[in-house]
Amino acid sequence: MPGTFFKDSLPGKHRATWGPFALLFVCIFVNSLTRSTTHASPTQTAPTQTASPENLESFFPSLQERVKKIPLLKGRTPLTPLSGLEAHFDIQSPGTLLVKRDDLSQDLLGGNKARKLEYLLGEAQTRGARSLITAGMWGSNHALATTVAGRKQGYRVHLHLGPQPVTENVKKKLLAFKALGADLHYHSTSIGLGFAIAKAMLLDALSGGTVFHIPPGGSSPTGSLGYINGYLEMARQLEETQAPLPEQIVVPIGSMGTSAGLLVGSCLAGHFGKVQIIGVGVSDPFLSNEKQTRKSAKQLHQTLESWIGKEDRNRIPACDYMHSQDAFRFVSDQYQPGYGAASPQVLQSIELLKKTEQIQLDPTYSGKAMNWLIEEIARNQASGTPLKKTLFWLTYNSFDLQSVIQDHQWSHPEKPWLDLPSSFHEIFESGRENKKKESIED
Repeated sequence: MPGTFFKDSLPGKHRATWGPFALLFVCIFVNSLTRSTTHASPTQTAPTQTASPENLESFFPSLQERVKKIPLLKGRTPLTPLSGLEAHFDIQSPGTLLVKRDDLSQDLLGGNKARKLEYLLGEAQTRGARSLITAGMWGSNHALATTVAGRKQGYRVHLHLGPQPVTENVKKKLLAFKALGADLHYHSTSIGLGFAIAKAMLLDALSGGTVFHIPPGGSSPTGSLGYINGYLEMARQLEETQAPLPEQIVVPIGSMGTSAGLLVGSCLAGHFGKVQIIGVGVSDPFLSNEKQTRKSAKQLHQTLESWIGKEDRNRIPACDYMHSQDAFRFVSDQYQPGYGAASPQVLQSIELLKKTEQIQLDPTYSGKAMNWLIEEIARNQASGTPLKKTLFWLTYNSFDLQSVIQDHQWSHPEKPWLDLPSSFHEIFESGRENKKKESIED
């Protein structure tokens, strides 16, 4: 890989002083310099009928000339009722609560990252990349998915990893990264991680295509195409079963790519304003918020428009991403006590879903989104207001990494972390484990 990445020289106790998503500011700024695109403004009106195409390639055939897709998903993810949760709350109308099980998208590569990586790796292949660089926290699920998919496609994968509360799950992730063949780069502060990302983006721009940078969370216009597909897939599943549309879709918002894709998907499907996307903010509100999410959706729409042919462009609908309250609502009351830290109520909601549905959530993303939904159910029941038909979009990958770790040939089987770069060793040796904070899945 061209160049040598610097390591943090700052002492500290591995606290993210700006929060894990402070690094997004650097990404957005550098990306605006290195990958600017001129976009036209949409002028058509949105269709009124439910769209039948299940993916963008069927919707806009000309897109295949501009965008390559590497198949990673093993098929559709299930769309099922949350009947156990309905029974728990004595909800009398079956099918009021649904869940889109993206946690089952592809085993080790499960969660919401597989959809994004199909297009990101397609772009990397088109550019002739040999190395992938991405970033996240020490226990990043995005880093895991990028490693799994990237190594399978033959890339060298570099992971720049920054601070978060240390738990057993975080330690498992670090060992899994190494076992799966990633090159690990340690950062003790989010600021240092942000500078490393900026350097990675510049290497991407200057490498002639051999180095491909994937933004944190896989959230870019290219990656977010995957969640336009996710929405179209969901719409087709409902159409085939003649089930009514949900009135609202609840999804956690971190790096904003998933929610942006769902918003554009609802626009293309003719559901804009009919189905409200409720984004539950879980990360630094200074950088991940309603305005930025709306801007991300608008940028995604404009980028898609610039990537398709004239005939397809004439059919693309126009949607008011920046102002529509019926199409999008941002919820900010679940962020505290901070990114990666879960309140007792969130932990109770996680246990409730495990008990009623045998579904595992995480305390950083999906647990907080589910907690909002459970609180909304309680509010509606207290006021006598009927609950809206709701779809919960599950983005978490709960695959157990123990088998990956056990199957690897470690130089020191009793202390496998000694095979990691030495800067990571104290994470395992110091005994610093915050049992009140679970792992962060970036």
